[in-house]
Amino acid sequence: GCMGWLINYLGLNSSPGFNGENTFIPTKSIAIRDAQTDLAVLVALAASGTQIILTEGSTPVARIVSANGPRVAGLHRGAISATEDFDEPLSDQFWSGEA
Repeated sequence: GCMGWLINYLGLNSSPGFNGENTFIPTKSIAIRDAQTDLAVLVALAASGTQIILTEGSTPVARIVSANGPRVAGLHRGAISATEDFDEPLSDQFWSGEA
């Protein structure tokens, strides 16, 4: 299709990407210097569900993804934890600024 032609024309590199549930996310990478001239095309790809990785040399430095795509639960499993008492009322000292 049209997007496939654009991907080939821009020389985007494809690599598999997986979300937290091992569901495939199409991923393309492009050097930042090359992305500057084709930003509208890259945004269109991201809006259609392709994750765009911007690189400096071989180092990934940023991502372009759809702002309207589904959020994927579990991508950072274990990164945040809560104590057993996280939903207990806060003390008067907390509210007065003494704690």
